[in-house]
Amino acid sequence: SYFGFCTNLKEVYFPNEESLRKLTGNYNNFFESYDLPPVNVYINGVLLDKAVIEEGTEKIKSKAFQNIASISSVYIPDSVKASGSYAFSGCVKVNIEEIPQNITEIGDAAFYN
Repeated sequence: SYFGFCTNLKEVYFPNEESLRKLTGNYNNFFESYDLPPVNVYINGVLLDKAVIEEGTEKIKSKAFQNIASISSVYIPDSVKASGSYAFSGCVKVNIEEIPQNITEIGDAAFYN
């Protein structure tokens, strides 16, 4: 985790989405830490409050959005068949718009906290 043990961290700012992807490959595991409180994430000064999983995605990786507290809405397309463990753990405001019927696997604690 880039921010492991940053127990007072509340917000993280990135100049653009590309800079975030360069560090992480995507968002996966970027905020992974049991010692890290949920944080608000800003990209180009805009609060990241909605996660849109791209059409064609078949699995949401484990811990993909873990501890990103600013996410309040998630769109999951019908192509998704599985969600990994802790995928949305720590997303304290998250509201899943609709869980596709195609999902056959939801990992442990995918929506913990």
